[in-house]
Amino acid sequence: MRFRLMLMPLSGLFLAAAAPQEAQPGLIVRMGETWFFHVENGQPTGARLAGKDDKARPGELIVSLDLDRGSVLEITNSNAAWYDYRAFIVTKQGHKGNRIGTCTLMGGGRAAHERWPEPIPAIRLADFRQAPVGQVQCR
Repeated sequence: MRFRLMLMPLSGLFLAAAAPQEAQPGLIVRMGETWFFHVENGQPTGARLAGKDDKARPGELIVSLDLDRGSVLEITNSNAAWYDYRAFIVTKQGHKGNRIGTCTLMGGGRAAHERWPEPIPAIRLADFRQAPVGQVQCR
C-alpha cells in the first residue's frame, strides 16, 4: 500500500509534464514558404499557402522566408494602413519562439525585409496593430 501511494504523485507529475503546449497566436512561416493573409483583431487570419502562380487578393499581405546568403524574411503590405507587429524565431515544433526586433511595416504595396546570416527554420508573426502613417519605429 505504501508503495502505491508513492507512485501516484509521480505518475501525476509525468502526466502534467506530457500535456500538450498551448498553441501560440499568429502565423508560422517555414523556410521556403510564401503565405497570403489578412490582419483581423491583431492576428493574421485567412492565411493560405501560395501556389506556383498564385497572386495576392485585395487586402492581403504577403510573407516569405527564403535563403539568400542567410535567411531573408520579406513582408509586402498592399493595404493603406501601416502596422507594427511582433516576430519570433521558431526552432522546433511547439516552440513559442524567441522574439526578434522588427520595424513598422509600411503600407501601399511596400515590402519590408529582415535578414540573418544563418538559416532560420521558421518565423512566427503575431500581434499586429495599426501604426501612425509616416512614423517608422524599430523595436
